[in-house]
Amino acid sequence: KTRIDPKYIRIDLLEKVNGAYEYVLEGVNLPDYYFAGSIPTRTTSEITKEYRLRIWINDDIVISDSERNASYTQAQFNNLFANFNITVESYDELIQPTTTP
Repeated sequence: KTRIDPKYIRIDLLEKVNGAYEYVLEGVNLPDYYFAGSIPTRTTSEITKEYRLRIWINDDIVISDSERNASYTQAQFNNLFANFNITVESYDELIQPTTTP
């Protein structure tokens, strides 16, 4: 199997707000995908956020055995795969990093 070129992958990110999903990012190419959320400071109660991520192959891909500028031949396309890792990181903007002399 061969990994599909990330430039052919698009992403939508939606956040559930008051029971309905709203777009945070829409139709972003995978190489350009980045989302940074935040939580209010001085929070003392639990905060839960719900997101929906939609991933698809974009319309820019051309699959053809005869087209000169095809992205992939049919045989190549049949051998493609994609996998994704989602990383969640956090940091506290109020805490200053300590430095040692």
